[in-house]
Amino acid sequence: SNSFSVTVARDRGSDLGAATVFIEIQGTGATPVGLDDLINGLGNGYFVEFAEGQMTATLSVPITPDSTDEPDEFVRVVLSSSTYGGVDETPYLVTIVDDDLPPPVFQITAAAPERVEEGTAPGTSNSFSVTVARDRGSDLGAARVYIEIQGTGATPVGLDDLVNGLGNGYFVDFAEGQMTATLSVPITPDGMDEPDEFVRVVLSSSTYGGVDETPYLVTIVDDDLPPPV
Repeated sequence: SNSFSVTVARDRGSDLGAATVFIEIQGTGATPVGLDDLINGLGNGYFVEFAEGQMTATLSVPITPDSTDEPDEFVRVVLSSSTYGGVDETPYLVTIVDDDLPPPVFQITAAAPERVEEGTAPGTSNSFSVTVARDRGSDLGAARVYIEIQGTGATPVGLDDLVNGLGNGYFVDFAEGQMTATLSVPITPDGMDEPDEFVRVVLSSSTYGGVDETPYLVTIVDDDLPPPV
């Protein structure tokens, strides 16, 4: 964690007796620092000690580190009292600058190929892939991103047309720092002459950050010959 310091001085030409000077630290402004943002909290519990003859004393105020993306926060520092002499109650302001990246937004960057033949016999099925990427400049924490695959259009893909079925059971895992992940979706082969079928792929949720719900479409092309006449 970082910290900020508060330096207190006694005025020249005054008595140099020993003193304890109490310092009040509170949140202020549009986004005030909170109780948990400073390791020693807020309030009037801060102080510096002046030995006899000492002209300045410095207090170090440690900041509680966190990884939450949030606005900058503001601190008000003022002397509240002294065991000997008086204090100037002019406040000083300190800004705690947020240095955390925003949480990621995941999006599909490709569903390929956009047209794929289904395959005609067991063991010869094709597949299509879904590539998901996190946006640049965001936090690189680990996440699981869920992908929903459903039928769509005039001839939607059916439950039995994909080896792993339809629904929200698909996902990709991102390790910390990983920028892209790819899911392979195997197609169930069949020997039935039928129209091309359409698949809708969309991100549904993520365990960290958000998702872009723009759908991608894939066409499963029928590659079976019609029955003879």
